[in-house]
Amino acid sequence: MGVEVGAYKGARKQAFLMALRLAWRDARKHKGRSALIVALIALPVAGMTMVALLITSSQMTAQERIDTELGTAQAVLMPGVGGGFVQMPTEPHSGVQVSAPDSNFVARTPLEAAPSGYKKIVEQTGQLELAKGKVPVFTQIRTTELFEPAFSSRFDLVEGSQEEKSDAVYLSTALSLRMDLSVGDELKVGSDSYPIAGIIREKGWAAIGEIVYALPGHPLSEASQGAPAAHVYLLGDNPLTWPEIKELNAVGVSALSRAVLLDPPDASEVPNSAIDYQTQSFLTGMVAISVIGSLVLAEVGLLAGAAFAVGAKGQRRMLALLAAAGGEKSTIRFIVTASGVVLGAIGVVVGAILGIAAAAAWVVWHLSNYSPAFPGFHLTWWPIGIFACLGFLASVIAALVPGSAIARQNVFTAVKSAHSASRPARRIPRAGLACLGAAIVFGGTGVWLAFAAADGEEAASRALFFVPLMALGTLFFISGLLACTGRIVDLIARAASRAPTSVRMAARDASRNRSRAVPAVAAVLAATSVAAIVMVGSATAAYQAQFGQSNNIRDLQGSVRLVHYNEEDGSLSSIDPTPAAVAVEKVMGSVGEATVVSGVEHSCPLDGECTYRRLELPAANTCAVRIAEETADPATCRDPFNGGNAGLPQFVADDVEAVTAIFGHAPSQEVVTALKSGKMVVLNPAWIEGGHVTILEEWWDPETGKPGETERIRVEAVAATGAPNLGLEGIISPSTAEGLGFEIQESFVVMDLPRQPTNAIADEINAELIETMGYQSTFMFQFPGPPVEEILWAICGIAALVALTSAAITAGLALADGRSDHVTLAGIGAAPALRKRLAAAQTALGASLGVVLGMVGGLVPAAAVLAAVPQYQLIIPWPQLLALVVLVPLIGAGSAWLFTRARLPMTRRALLE
Repeated sequence: MGVEVGAYKGARKQAFLMALRLAWRDARKHKGRSALIVALIALPVAGMTMVALLITSSQMTAQERIDTELGTAQAVLMPGVGGGFVQMPTEPHSGVQVSAPDSNFVARTPLEAAPSGYKKIVEQTGQLELAKGKVPVFTQIRTTELFEPAFSSRFDLVEGSQEEKSDAVYLSTALSLRMDLSVGDELKVGSDSYPIAGIIREKGWAAIGEIVYALPGHPLSEASQGAPAAHVYLLGDNPLTWPEIKELNAVGVSALSRAVLLDPPDASEVPNSAIDYQTQSFLTGMVAISVIGSLVLAEVGLLAGAAFAVGAKGQRRMLALLAAAGGEKSTIRFIVTASGVVLGAIGVVVGAILGIAAAAAWVVWHLSNYSPAFPGFHLTWWPIGIFACLGFLASVIAALVPGSAIARQNVFTAVKSAHSASRPARRIPRAGLACLGAAIVFGGTGVWLAFAAADGEEAASRALFFVPLMALGTLFFISGLLACTGRIVDLIARAASRAPTSVRMAARDASRNRSRAVPAVAAVLAATSVAAIVMVGSATAAYQAQFGQSNNIRDLQGSVRLVHYNEEDGSLSSIDPTPAAVAVEKVMGSVGEATVVSGVEHSCPLDGECTYRRLELPAANTCAVRIAEETADPATCRDPFNGGNAGLPQFVADDVEAVTAIFGHAPSQEVVTALKSGKMVVLNPAWIEGGHVTILEEWWDPETGKPGETERIRVEAVAATGAPNLGLEGIISPSTAEGLGFEIQESFVVMDLPRQPTNAIADEINAELIETMGYQSTFMFQFPGPPVEEILWAICGIAALVALTSAAITAGLALADGRSDHVTLAGIGAAPALRKRLAAAQTALGASLGVVLGMVGGLVPAAAVLAAVPQYQLIIPWPQLLALVVLVPLIGAGSAWLFTRARLPMTRRALLE
């Protein structure tokens, strides 16, 4: 009678449970390796979860925005964008031109246009001048029904009470700190004083504003009457609909409606060119995080793969015995893969919990300090689920690769504990080439979509299409490089035949043990790719922000105006700069050499017309015209600032010493020659037409406020190269200014500061200036932008640390895996130092190949993406990138040589093996 042999019902389930039990026992037995794998999976999942939750928490929900901006009001009306515009449904301050502008159009005020059937609350905002001692402080005054029940979610009375006095005022938290005033003190405005009844914290970004709050009818409310920022809140039961908002737009009024926020209109009801930039920025940011997070997970997955490979090699004989007893290849493969399932599940759970806890703690800390950066903590599950799935998938794949290799091993050889080199699969490099081809297709399509955009708005509207395509191209490109790494290692091993012994052995070991060498290289590759992408993106974004900003003066520089206007006869005079420098030093400490800068001053005599001068920008030189004619790059074209400067003269009329103080370095010989020859030096070549600039000299009647005659003065000019981005319009020599009939005064004294001042420090300096000079003379400084160089070097350091950690982990795994080989070398008489040199060579080889390929994998996609966006000028931070390429292999090799033991403890079992 025959016996039927086959799988019984439930065999797969039993095999699955058996594999999980074995994996759990193995994880508990090798706690160090298991903890390493769990940490490798948990950390990137935690990082991505934290960043994703911080992004979602920084976006106001519709209800949060209603609570912050409307309270329980149905809508708020405000002055509109202009005639012929339709606003964005949820962004009333931006709109789309839908019809030709009407020259006779007269906008109605929000109160005039407010529909009937609502209770109307008018909120006025104006400017107010306060006095901090003798120092004037300019701030806002907001007159509204602070304690209207409908506004209970807008305003929070954090200190004080609802004062019944009609002249009581309330201060914002920021203003109370700056003025050093609290409840019970008095606020001085001119010669009048008003009791402070409380401290108000307004929700949203207004929380950081310096604002005086007053109730309607307050004596100070006259300062905000008729201000263009008047808003009208509509209270009632009837919602303000989108069609009604468009009717308000037609008469020059915009509106933010509760009904529209909760239920935005369909896309067919919104103008085609209207773009929801907030949603696009959010989705684009999530895509970018997903791409970078995927690369990080690829890196740690590869490191975990190396750890799984070492663990699988330790199980070779046991698994071979199981196969010899009749175990199927799928069972053998799944036993190893089950380690990835168990440890991956633990890793993603731990990572998700850590990420949620870190994001919650960060948001709660900001909320406790009343920061407007986060309206609340938003626990959004879908990005957490995506990142957890990515982490789990990376862990399973990392275990599946060595599991498949063990399942294909020769059972007889494995039972004997012998080693045989496996033949590399040809399909892997072919798959890599296919990935590179796919990267060209997807990335190229994304670049084409971006370059084909006619303007910035069209490029923004296509961002949701070309950004994912470019991201997919980036992933395929790096995946292709990873798949081709094994073949590259083989080529290096062949080329190293004449290299020193340690280098040759390291190259051959990497070629023979691809399951360990390729993850080592790939982990460094992924870390370097992420670093290159982040550094190029950060440098480009920082350059763009700096390029578009017009500075008053240079960073860490202060200036004090020296021109005094005599109100009796309207004359101008310059004061002694020494007391100004002394006042600054008294507060700031030792400052650099004070330089007096002379300039061309406007004149406004009491018995005549006021004279103003400015440069005329030729119509053909505007960015709009030049970009349309394709003679200028949108990323580098910038219209010059026109209208004077707050920290320097509008027109400098001084010598080379003053120009050196303004530029922060000696001017070029071309600038010096131009000044000596009577030419004007400008900081933007757009001012120049035909080798000349045109100065418009305008006269205004101070009584009627109407312009009079305008005279055009043409002066030869050159553009300075390497000059800072300052708001001054031109520089001429004093003799040239006098020849043109201009009035010259010592306008400002400028000095380099030892540290960055704040508004509070500026108030102290201004108080000292008033004390020493006897009248108001304002100290001015520049708020600095982000420290770009420091940020880039910090990113470089973090990337180097990650890459070195990856190299160290894989080098340690290689040493543990090759321990028997090292024992054999020691047994046949190899020098003890050879083990140290071999460890250094293995680390240097993996790190060098990883950083070089990673630099290619990061630079190429980043350059393609940023070059495709017309508004950005591609900036590549070469010093930081080169430092990463050079230092990672050197430090890695040196550390491996330093910390690797030269001699191994020899045991009887090790010698017998």
